[in-house]
Amino acid sequence: ASVANAEFRIGISGSMVMFDASGTETLKSSSNKTSSGDVGDTVFIPTVWAEYGHEDSGWSIGIDYVDATELGNKSKTRPDTDVDDSSDTSGTNKASADLDSHTTFYLSKAFGGNQNFYVKAGWAQADIITTESLATGTSYGDATVDGVALGLGFQGRSENNFIFRIEYLYTDYDSISLTGAADADSVSNKVDASVDSSTYKISIGKAF
Repeated sequence: ASVANAEFRIGISGSMVMFDASGTETLKSSSNKTSSGDVGDTVFIPTVWAEYGHEDSGWSIGIDYVDATELGNKSKTRPDTDVDDSSDTSGTNKASADLDSHTTFYLSKAFGGNQNFYVKAGWAQADIITTESLATGTSYGDATVDGVALGLGFQGRSENNFIFRIEYLYTDYDSISLTGAADADSVSNKVDASVDSSTYKISIGKAF
């Protein structure tokens, strides 16, 4: 009976994700830290998901996958005041990055009379692809970031085993550190940043 009540589910989601990124830059010549900068962005992201669960107990284990999305961008124009470094260049610097191959592994538990409510916890991993455009000509490498995801939601099921869900998910990512390419003076800028996201998701799926 226990095996008979286990099922496999697959589905798609439409997610409204609000990213919030903040960070500081360590200047290559003076080693001084700039004041903290913040950037936020709200994007619509389609996702796919699959999970294996037990209908009676309400426990499920699953995976949620996002191909790629932009974290946001910010530009700043400044004159060249760092006269001790001949490689500095004044102009407009645009910082931007993409979140690529975002995968969340999660465990969820449904409860209530009809198991309409559920909570979930998981571990997320993604590649941060830097796409900056800097007047100095320097560039930053990419990085892999991990995060912890916590969420809750409401779900319903039709007689033919179609599943409908509304969910909120918060993900807190680890801090990252990126070092720019060395210039002609063999010095590099360094950026330290942290990212988190709040996701509002509508999903549809099918249980087999």
